[in-house]
Amino acid sequence: MTHRPAPEPVASTAPPITRDDLAVFARWLLGDLRDNTDRAKFAEWLVARAVGADTTRPRDPWAGWDVLTPDGTTVEVKCTGLLQSWTSTSPSPPGYQRLITRAPDTPNSTAPAVRAAVYVFGVHTCREATAYNVLDVDQWLFRVVPGHVVAAWGQRTIRLSVLEQRGFPPVTYAELAGAVAAAARSTEDPGATGASARP
Repeated sequence: MTHRPAPEPVASTAPPITRDDLAVFARWLLGDLRDNTDRAKFAEWLVARAVGADTTRPRDPWAGWDVLTPDGTTVEVKCTGLLQSWTSTSPSPPGYQRLITRAPDTPNSTAPAVRAAVYVFGVHTCREATAYNVLDVDQWLFRVVPGHVVAAWGQRTIRLSVLEQRGFPPVTYAELAGAVAAAARSTEDPGATGASARP
């Protein structure tokens, strides 16, 4: 039996990974946040910052809502944008999906439902690729709707134009905390006259 010599160890050229590389990873993963999925996560964080929620704890994808305000109000955040990460000759009208869902820990037989006291519908309004910047809060507008109103619609999706037709005015990032607090106290539907509309 012939014994072959052990191969010489090969020096590693791979750079070490440290905590300082987390920001590098985030830039690699998220890019300019124009992708709908990544932009939606950023919108959750943006709303959390606006309402004073605890953003030092990592996002919990298994929670029954997206944001919990300091006074205990649950908030569901929906996001859309006027500029997409892909080129299309016939872009879809901006809208929102999954208004009613099952909680992560419920069986499939459970009927989808509204899972938060307040819904925030954010839209990134920039249309020019060269000016696109999700960190610029002036490029964002929000419409805030009480959860019981969303439940009364009985819809899984809604277009931005329908929200506008139902009378929900846009608010800025600076106005968002007050609008969420007002919606949490609301017992009236300001868009009741348009409640039968469909996307």
